[in-house]
Amino acid sequence: NRNSGKPLAIAGNSTADGAKTVQQSGTPTWTISTTQDAYTLRYTASGKMLDVNAGSTTQGLQLQQWSANGGTNQMWYLRPTGDGYYTIVSRSSGLAADVSGASTSDGAQVVQWTANGGTNQQWQFAPA
Repeated sequence: NRNSGKPLAIAGNSTADGAKTVQQSGTPTWTISTTQDAYTLRYTASGKMLDVNAGSTTQGLQLQQWSANGGTNQMWYLRPTGDGYYTIVSRSSGLAADVSGASTSDGAQVVQWTANGGTNQQWQFAPA
């Protein structure tokens, strides 16, 4: 995350469906794949997908991981900011992955929120 310098992770490296997204120091990895006109993000430690619970459009809803199901709630647009960072936007909700409250703390929730150009919504991808 551009604001905090911390990567997107799953709390406690859980392998459970429904485990929540956070930002966390360390080197969590995701596999990005193309699907239709968007991308999927698979958390390497669990093999599960970045997911919007039930395709909700509620702002502030914490993102989660879930077993792959092919739903649009597991598809994401990676919108370049023009300087090496991207906004991760849900295909189903149209909302962006956002570090809640622009926190810089480990364990801060990653929620969905209206894209606003904030650095807490900007993510960088690097080869693992």
